[in-house]
Parts: sequence; structure tokens; C-alpha cells
Amino acid sequence: MSRTIAILCLLLPISVLVWPAAAEDGPTVDQCRELRSNVARLLKELDSDQFEARRRAAEELEAMVAQSALGRLLAVEFQQVLLGPDVSFEVRWHVERWMTRLPQVEKLQVAADVKPEHVGRLIDKLGDDSYAVRLGAARRLQWLLSQSEYLPRVKQSIESRLGEPLEVEVARRLREMLELTRPAMVAEYWEGRHHLGEQHLLVGVPSMAEGAQRPSHFDRIDDETAHCISGNTLSPGDYPVAVAFPHPVSETAFFHLVNLSTPRRRLAYSQYVKKNEALRLADVSRRTLDRLLQQERTLTEPELMMLAQLDPKEVSRFAGKYLCAVEDEQLPSSARLRAAGRTSRHGMVCFQLAVEGTNDAMPGLLTAIAEKRFLPPTTMSPYRLHLLAALSVAARDPWPEADAWLADQIERSELLIDGQSHGPELGATAAALLLQRRGQVRLHFGIRPAAESLLIRLGVDGHRFTSDDARKRVLQWWRQQQKKS
Repeated sequence: MSRTIAILCLLLPISVLVWPAAAEDGPTVDQCRELRSNVARLLKELDSDQFEARRRAAEELEAMVAQSALGRLLAVEFQQVLLGPDVSFEVRWHVERWMTRLPQVEKLQVAADVKPEHVGRLIDKLGDDSYAVRLGAARRLQWLLSQSEYLPRVKQSIESRLGEPLEVEVARRLREMLELTRPAMVAEYWEGRHHLGEQHLLVGVPSMAEGAQRPSHFDRIDDETAHCISGNTLSPGDYPVAVAFPHPVSETAFFHLVNLSTPRRRLAYSQYVKKNEALRLADVSRRTLDRLLQQERTLTEPELMMLAQLDPKEVSRFAGKYLCAVEDEQLPSSARLRAAGRTSRHGMVCFQLAVEGTNDAMPGLLTAIAEKRFLPPTTMSPYRLHLLAALSVAARDPWPEADAWLADQIERSELLIDGQSHGPELGATAAALLLQRRGQVRLHFGIRPAAESLLIRLGVDGHRFTSDDARKRVLQWWRQQQKKS
């Protein structure tokens, strides 16, 4: 029996495998036992001397990982494997790769107390001739440090051993583990919706990066706020934690501070950053926008610009609620002129919806339109951006009642661009989109294009009716469609 399979079959001195209760759509208790047996068998074959056996085992385990119903069970089983100090490097490589695709699991239940000699044996293995043994011992010590009930005594054992003569590599590993016990944080840098960099910092310890003019130094952090004493981009002051906040210089970037106050958090973060980047952006976006909604305040210009850097679906969910909860305000004269001019704050939100909003915004947006929660257009921004946002979403990501809403707009003659008497109008533009969606030729109904550069950018084909009879023909056609349905 290989060392890997032995780990699965024997009770470890510090933990036991705990299967979660079977859910209605998950494996039964008997299936859980069978799954454990199959995983143990396949992991043994993954350690085989025969290439074909290793290939077949990897394929079968890969197929298991792809089944969402098994995710939680496999995550618990694989975490138990990774805690073994004698797991081969090949098995560990495969399992760690699969773990990034499985749900995170809570800590395993403790079966027995950890005695100093257990910790001592693990420290001894840090100097083993086998790389796999050294790596396994390091991972197990890290896991022990991540458990609050063991942290003090393991830390004490490491500090004590560091006072003795040690091999250079063993001493280095122990110092790295000891550093895990110090409160830390990460400052993530995102640009263009990509996580492009991060700075790991010890709280209360200045860090001078190569080429930096000043040290990066935060003297305190909790799950809400971090206080910066010195930085190269950030000015001294308080900054929010666990949410995005605008980069002080670049409108296409934001920062995200992560509180890593315990070894458990630091180790969890090392796994979290392996998670799909788009999913992590959605997580950050959701937390950020939920906090902004809770504050019930108008967004600053940098915050409004930051919406373009967050997940579009999360921004759409937020926008519908925000437009109904917060009053609109005109941006100050010092605000920059942008593609839509110098618009209102709600106008900037609607512009972002028009660019890439999803139908998640529509319940709130339509309510805000009905309640007239938008300031009128101005000479500095003549666009009715709330209507353009609704039309753009109807074209790009229509909601179930989109056709009915478009039909309701046909009789409305207001201009989409204030003061542009021959420009696109709401009723004709909505009618043209409705006809297009139903496979009809717009010209046959007396609708002509009224192109405008910003509308083209937003995916809205502006139109005008050639006559009042044209409007009536579209309405008559729609009534016939309703009778057919």
C-alpha cells in the first residue's frame, strides 16, 4: 500500500475526514462511502509506476471534479490528502490543481489534541531528503497554524526550534511560517477588469519597493477600514477594505484591499487568487456595490467612472436599485466633459448601462423612468440617457417584456437628443427596434434612419417617422400581432 493511500485509510493524529450530510440533489451516505473508496483507489493509481494507469486515474478523477454535485465531497477528501506529509509530488500537483475548481471547505474537525512531539516530527521532516516529504510537512504545519486552537502552541514550537542550530533551508521555511502569524494585508491593483498586480504588506511594517519614492505603510486594518500612513499612489488616510475604490490617478483602474489578519486568511488568499478572475471580479463588484447601496448617497465622479471597471451584470443589478433610492444631481462645472457631455450623476449611471448594461437593470430603470427621477437634458449634455439605456438594453439583452415596452413607446414623440429637431425620436426608434426584432422591414412602415454618433456607439439605431400615418401603421401592425398571440 502506497504512502498516499495509507493517508486516506488511517486516522491522522490531528484530524478526521468529516463528510457533510447528503443533500437531496447530492450523493447519499452509501454513495459517499463508495466515492471515498473510488477516490482512494484512483489516487493510488495516480501514484502508479505505469503511465497508462496514471493517465486513466487522472481522467477518471478529472471527470469527478467536473460534476458539481460531487464538488463539496471531493474538496473535503482532497484537502485531507493535501494535509498528508508523505504524499508524492505528482499526486499533490494534480490534487492542488483540482482544488482550485472545487468549493472552499470549512476546517476539518479535530479528532485528537496536537502534542508538541507531533509538531516536532513535522519540523524534522522539513529537512527530509525527499522534496515531497518536505513539501507535505510544510503544508501540514501551515494548516496547523491556520487553526486558531493550535496557533499559539505551534508558533511557540517554531520559535523554540529557531533558537537551535538548523539547516539553512529548514530555518528559512520556519521563518516563513512564523511570518504567517503576523497580521498582514494585500493591496490588489485592477485595471481594465484584470487583476494586474498586488502588494503584500505586514501591518505596521513599512515596505520599500525597488524604485519607490516612499514606503508603503498601513498601521491598522480590520474588515471595514485600513489606515495608510505612507504610500506611492495612495495619500495618507482611511480606505475601505474588501471593496473596490477608485485609483486616484487612473480612471481605468481601482484598488482592492484585503485583510489577512490571521494565518488562516493568508493561506486561504493564496488559494483564492487562483480562482477564475472573472468570478473574483464579480465577487469584488457585488461587495462594492452592495456597500454603496447601503450608504444611500450620491456617488462621486471617480466612483461613477469606476462602474465601467466592475462586472457589468453586478453594475446592472446595482444601477436599477440606485436610481430609485438616491436623488439625481448635476455634476459640478469642474467635472470633465465626456462622450455624453457633462451630464448628471444618474446620467453617468445610465450611460454605463447603455454601453454594456444587462436586463438585470430593467425593473429599477423602468421604475425610475416612470417616476421621472432624472434631471432634464442640458446644453452641456442634451441626451436623454435613461431612455437610451433602456433602448440599448432592449437591443442587446432584451428582458421578457421588452417588446411590450417598446410598443408602449411608439406614440411618444420626444427627442432622444434635446434641441435636435430632426434627430432621432423615442417612438420611431422604439418602433424600428420592435419591427427588427419581429423580422419586419422598417422602411415599409415609413420609418427612416436618423443616425447620430453617440447612439451608434451605444448600439441604438436612431429613427424618425416620415409621417403621422407611419406611426399609425406601426401601431396597427402591433395590434394585429397581439391578436395573433
